[in-house]
Amino acid sequence: MKLTCIYCKTEQFDQGKGSEEHVVLSSLGGRKSSRSICCQKCNIELGKEIDKPLAEGLRIISTFYGIITGRGKEAATLKSYGTHNGRNFDLLPGGRVELSRVKIDRQIDEEKGVVNISVRARNVDEVNKLLKQQLKSLGKGIEDIQIGEITESVEYPKSISVSIDLGLVSQHRSIAKTALTYIATMISPERLRSGCFSNIIEYIIGSEEASNSISMTQINFPPLPNISDAQHRVIISASEDKKMAIGLVELFGGLKFMVALTDCWEGPNLQKGYAVNPLNGDQVEYEDTVNLNDEHWSEKASGFDGGIYLEMVRKVFGAAFNHHVKLEHERIISEVTEEFFKEFGGEDFTDELKMKLSSRIAKAIANSVYKINEYRIIPPDHFKII
Repeated sequence: MKLTCIYCKTEQFDQGKGSEEHVVLSSLGGRKSSRSICCQKCNIELGKEIDKPLAEGLRIISTFYGIITGRGKEAATLKSYGTHNGRNFDLLPGGRVELSRVKIDRQIDEEKGVVNISVRARNVDEVNKLLKQQLKSLGKGIEDIQIGEITESVEYPKSISVSIDLGLVSQHRSIAKTALTYIATMISPERLRSGCFSNIIEYIIGSEEASNSISMTQINFPPLPNISDAQHRVIISASEDKKMAIGLVELFGGLKFMVALTDCWEGPNLQKGYAVNPLNGDQVEYEDTVNLNDEHWSEKASGFDGGIYLEMVRKVFGAAFNHHVKLEHERIISEVTEEFFKEFGGEDFTDELKMKLSSRIAKAIANSVYKINEYRIIPPDHFKII
């Protein structure tokens, strides 16, 4: 069967052979999708116009959580996200801070016939790689160099300024598209194109303001489906009696929106909910367990509310930051333990060694919590060029 794209209303494609449209954006960790909604051109154009602003507005949360996208990729590293001691740093997935770039200084003392090379890098492996490159360019070998002072440092920026933006109309159009895409996965292509959803479609493509189509909301969402504190959820309820269909959209477990999909619903009662955990890709769907009450049906979509927005953003970013802290502590414990056993691996793991390991872990975590910079001079004979 041939279907017409619901957005441009001109391009046609075979049922199930249209462009892949995700319910929750793939860039936010969504997996579920449909190929019976739109053409590739509209998918690409709406992706740039409304989906990209939504993903970028939430990218700091995606990065702090270290999400996995719907295509199995890591959350984006935020390049040159800030400056510390005159050096740019990146924010890695999970929220870890790292220097944006390495620095190499090379000075030639022709009188003494020596070359002084200074390398500032993010880890020992990088130092080794850069030194090898420098030696190769000079036509020298490892035996030709003399190691000078080596300092290992862990430094913490005093603060990181973040930006979370969900106030753009384009972003709300993307969220409305999320609800429409989900209901499209559970109804026939003919019902989707019957004219019942014309208002919300016009709002999504930008032809109609329709500020009463979507709003941020503080109403309680149904308890199911629920699989993660960081989950994305889409819940659809359509009422035969009320002639209405509404969608509830929740991003990162706390950014909540209500979408008025139609007020001329001619189908049967329909209740279904979908949840995906962007941290690992787990997803679930529940039917007939998400019936909405009068609170949901009586609330009218009213656009953007700054007070509700700030309250929800504080909650969601706080949860993302706490997850980052948990990941940091796990990383610290793993790295300190690995280094410890490299040093003492050949000895019996006595109570004294257990206490020494515990003390090192506790100190490293305390430095992380209280942002205490740490510097360590490495003796030249302990540094090996591999």
